[in-house]
Order: sequence, then structure tokens, then C-alpha cells
Amino acid sequence: MWELDSVRTFVTKFSTGDQQIVARLQPLSGASVHQFFGYESPVLKINAFVVGNTDRDAIRSKVRDGTTHALNYNSSPIFGNLIVKNASFDMKLSICQTLRSDLAEDAPVYECEIELWQDE
Repeated sequence: MWELDSVRTFVTKFSTGDQQIVARLQPLSGASVHQFFGYESPVLKINAFVVGNTDRDAIRSKVRDGTTHALNYNSSPIFGNLIVKNASFDMKLSICQTLRSDLAEDAPVYECEIELWQDE
């Protein structure tokens, strides 16, 4: 079970990326010169299903709260100090949701994309 803090999500895709900061200088004569300036913090991207407006709104509020959050798997943090950079939601048409038995069968189901930046 995946959770962003305490908000349950059903992750369908999880990806991370790392990037180095390099300037490529091209002098008028000679080969390129590369200048290294360090690296960027990891970026995590999650595609998931979220059930219910309450959980959707809880994730939306994390985009605006200015604090860091934890991504947990089976109640164990796998990433901490995450900034929720952006989140987008698409409501899926469903007659009966079966992902969360603790919520009503007609609760809305959202497919979401969440981008998380690690704050080191």
C-alpha cells in the first residue's frame, strides 16, 4: 500500500530521475569545454489512482503548503523530505469503485500524476 503522508494511493507507475548540471562552452577555436556545477536533487514521478474527493483535496493541498512530505510503502518511508511540485487529476468514469471498501461504492476515482522533488 502506497501513501503520501497518510493519503492512500494506488500507484501504477513510479519513476525517478537524476541530472547533472553541466555547461557546454564552445570557444571560437578548439573543442567544447565542459564546466560541471554539481547535480540536481532527484525528481520522482508517480501515476496513481486516488479514491474520493477528500484524498484528492489532501494531495492538492500539499502542492500549496510549503512543507516536505514522506512517500511510504507498506507503512515504511521509502523517500522523505519530498516537495509536491505539482499534481494533476483526471476523474475516471466508473459505476462502482472497488479499490477502497471503506468508501462508498459511488465514490469518485481519479487518475493522478504527481511530481515530487527531493529536498536534501
